Amino acid sequence: MTLNDLLATPGVTSEQIQAHLGALSGEERVRQATSLDRRHQKTLWELSAATPPLELDEFVAATRTPLDPVPFDGQNNQPIYRPFKKVFYRTNAGAIGGYNDSPAAWFAGPGYYVLKRDASGTYVDYTEIPTEKPAAWPPIRPNDTGVTQFVYGHMKDYLRRVYGRIVIGRAFRKGKPTPNYFVLARPEA
Repeated sequence: MTLNDLLATPGVTSEQIQAHLGALSGEERVRQATSLDRRHQKTLWELSAATPPLELDEFVAATRTPLDPVPFDGQNNQPIYRPFKKVFYRTNAGAIGGYNDSPAAWFAGPGYYVLKRDASGTYVDYTEIPTEKPAAWPPIRPNDTGVTQFVYGHMKDYLRRVYGRIVIGRAFRKGKPTPNYFVLARPEA
């Protein structure tokens, strides 16, 4: 049985999802999480509502060298350009920034962001961009101009834990939920 099969099962629970993912190797867990049918991402978001909240250090450890990239494989529920990577890093000041390494970057831009946490959870904040980045990465550009504004402008992606380093996200634009979901996955460190 795959994660897709399980999510298609009527009455599936978060506990069943976690048990399934826990029985897989790290690589297989990432493969199954980033191979979901588009329709299952919303279900996974809903099932993950009561999981323990994510901490910022789970994305980039506080001890990690500044500007050292930590990539998560991703898959969104859009009709095209589904696979991507969300690459996080810790700035010299200790904040966590990142960008989207996507085949859509040629028109959408790199989508730089700052990872934050508040009372409602951990989220990717595209309304704030980091001031530094690894040297080889694309230039930092604002997310509220040109075509980029239609992809990342006024956007915050809220994140929920599925299991370990498997995360489900949902995009919110100007504080309102959108029908856009995505999975992030990385083998356990």
